[in-house]
Amino acid sequence: MLEQTLSTLGIGSVETSVYNTLAESGPVSAGFLARKMHVPRSSLYGYLEILCAKGLVRQSHTYEKKIWQAEPVETIGALIQNDIDNLLQTKENFLAILPELQKKRITDFIAPTVTHFEGVEGMRQMFRDILLYHDIETVALWSMKDAIQFLGREFMEELSVKRAKNRISLRVIWPEEKAVDTLQFDFLTHDKELFRDIRIAPKKITTSMGYWVYENKTSFISSKKESFGFIVESAELANMLRKQFEVFWGMSKSIKK
Repeated sequence: MLEQTLSTLGIGSVETSVYNTLAESGPVSAGFLARKMHVPRSSLYGYLEILCAKGLVRQSHTYEKKIWQAEPVETIGALIQNDIDNLLQTKENFLAILPELQKKRITDFIAPTVTHFEGVEGMRQMFRDILLYHDIETVALWSMKDAIQFLGREFMEELSVKRAKNRISLRVIWPEEKAVDTLQFDFLTHDKELFRDIRIAPKKITTSMGYWVYENKTSFISSKKESFGFIVESAELANMLRKQFEVFWGMSKSIKK
């Protein structure tokens, strides 16, 4: 467990062993540590330098001899928190410049691109693409029943929570025969807090393949039987499907909360 934790700080398995040995042995010389770990002293100094740079090991002098000592284990928590703080600051800085970067992105006269996905993991990755966005409006026509059966309730619930956290609104139409019981799946409720508005399509509107339109992208979702999907990045296609959706939306009935 410690090895996995320290690996997130860029510390390898050998360095972790050195830290563990120092923590158990107390302040010792490099020679003593090399003999105990059966590691060449020349290599050991390299590992110790890495740990020193990370702030997990300190060096001192006693009677003209260099002594190495592990920092308290609480230091690891402080280093993790420092990384978290830096990442949050980086995210904040990026979100501040994101609108300007998006304005500079040239989307007109670009040939449409298609990205294909297969299988459960592939389809999950396709759905995660929408989580790259924040504060956008999206529309979808698809079978939630098939999605839950294919991708799993846990994944769909996680997707719903993260979508709402990103303030991505969703107006969705479910085919009547593919609707789900929102009492059984409470994370799918018709709720402003979840940024979701649900309507049930008339019986004459049926589909085995659904779509989800967001920005200039459209995710197409196949049935569980065929288990594939693809994202088309095309502003014209996205606009066309949005207009089609509005027609279906006007024909559909609101779901009771």
